[in-house]
Amino acid sequence: MVLLNNRVLLKRVAITAIALCFFISAFAQKGEKAVGGHLSYYTEIDFYMTGIGAKFRYNISNPIRLEGAFTYFFPKEDESFYFYSPKIHLWDLSVNGHYLFPVSNKFVIYPLVGMSVLKSTATASVLGVSASVSESRVGFNFGGGLDFKVSDNIGINVEPKLVIGGGETPSGIQIQIIISAGAVYNF
Repeated sequence: MVLLNNRVLLKRVAITAIALCFFISAFAQKGEKAVGGHLSYYTEIDFYMTGIGAKFRYNISNPIRLEGAFTYFFPKEDESFYFYSPKIHLWDLSVNGHYLFPVSNKFVIYPLVGMSVLKSTATASVLGVSASVSESRVGFNFGGGLDFKVSDNIGINVEPKLVIGGGETPSGIQIQIIISAGAVYNF
């Protein structure tokens, strides 16, 4: 029953994210847009992964910006098990809102709130028998960032965020930290 509810929730979040992207692109001529890439570091308790991703930003108004981002984390073997090491695969699809505070002509800081869909898959093989387990989680993002304008069209940024969502822990809440650094091209 829990798996069915997670799938229904995942489909609803995916449909909402797609509709939001169409909404953003329909009004894209009204504000500043940017595309870019980033490197990310994902960490939970005693576990970490590195990844690469892409993002799209759109300024709705002068201080408010929306950002859609996808990050693929490189597969990693989890060495916390004694007799086998499962390989973990992970990706993150996020939609975040930023409220921009210009510090100077070149620096902007911003808090962020949003949602993430994290999909993880663990595969393992013991004595020739393979098994795979997948999990999708919906989480809420809280964090902030710093943008530095290198030129009129190019900027670099750093963005740490907490992803808080339900999962398989005694408290029922999982907390992940994702730190990203990247570059964007404004057009």
